[in-house]
Amino acid sequence: MLGSTFVAMRSYVRAKDSSTGKSTMAIRDRFSKKLTCPQCGNSGFAEASEIDDAKRKNPDFKVDQLPRGFFVQRSSVHQETFMLKCECGRKFPFRSLAEAAAGRD
Repeated sequence: MLGSTFVAMRSYVRAKDSSTGKSTMAIRDRFSKKLTCPQCGNSGFAEASEIDDAKRKNPDFKVDQLPRGFFVQRSSVHQETFMLKCECGRKFPFRSLAEAAAGRD
C-alpha cells in the first residue's frame, strides 16, 4: 500500500518559462512520501520535490532521498513515470496512476 505525507515546505528556484523562454522564479514544493514494496513489504520515507505551477508541462519532479533498499530504476520529471526498484527486484512507479487520480479531488 502506498501512502503519502506532505510537508508544508516550499523554496523558490529559478526556472525557465516554457511559453516565453524567460527566466522566472518558481515555488518548489518539497514533501515526504511513504513507500512500501507490494512484494516484500520493505518500507520507508522518500523525500521529493517538484515545481508548484499547474501551467507548466514539466513539473521538474526530483527524488532527493530514498529509504534503504529502494533505488531509482528510471528517472523522469513526472511522478507517475519515475520508476523505483526495491532490493527484492520489484519495480513500481513513485506515484501510481490510480493514486494520481485520487489525489485530484
